[in-house]
Amino acid sequence: MLRLLKFQARFGFEVDSHARVALLECRSEILKSSPARLFEELLRMLESTSSEPFFRLMTEHGLLQYLLPNLNGFLESDDGEEVYSYLHEIDTTFHEPPLPPLDRAVLLASLCFPILQKRIQTQFVDREKIPHLGDIYTETHKLLDEIFYPFFHLPRKIRISLGSILTTQFRLTPLEKKKRGRLRVPRDPEFAKSLKFLSVRCSLEPGLQKIVDEWQEALEFPQKPSARKRRRPPKRPAPQE
Repeated sequence: MLRLLKFQARFGFEVDSHARVALLECRSEILKSSPARLFEELLRMLESTSSEPFFRLMTEHGLLQYLLPNLNGFLESDDGEEVYSYLHEIDTTFHEPPLPPLDRAVLLASLCFPILQKRIQTQFVDREKIPHLGDIYTETHKLLDEIFYPFFHLPRKIRISLGSILTTQFRLTPLEKKKRGRLRVPRDPEFAKSLKFLSVRCSLEPGLQKIVDEWQEALEFPQKPSARKRRRPPKRPAPQE
């Protein structure tokens, strides 16, 4: 069933009516498949140039509601087109040679970030609260559980990368507007992936280009911390005779 929609998304052919009816009647059987194999199929489609039509077909045929019900609900809402916009950019802009392929965690961030952004807006900003990074970290990992569990189990490495990428977006583009000092690249091995996802965001929001350039320069040419001058102890007055 998954491969039928995969080939339809890639080649745009019309599915035989009997095959389509069979897919709709048997779609609940998808839950009997191996979660690991299904997750690999989803990742491969994100790596293809057909992820946008694939996820549209998955939603239209009701398969996504069994595998990723929370994502499915968001895609069917008025805000769902934002996720498809990310997928469209990934399919086009970021697959043009000689660009290297995007990391899988960056690809998954394209599915999750619009939902996280909406949640932060609703739970904090609309209530006139500015969340700190600890709040965002907590909400991020709650969201990952809601999107992928109980059917899928995110591999630990991907979960760590994905959580870091999503949380770091609010450090790169903070909600609170204030004058920034010198940029300090965090000691996070996933920071380069976070910056790559910011580039994906920039393709949809060109106004972020200046921020991308500044962080990219800070990453490539880190400034050495200035040496602190040692304060000499005050001279003691000479003892009087």
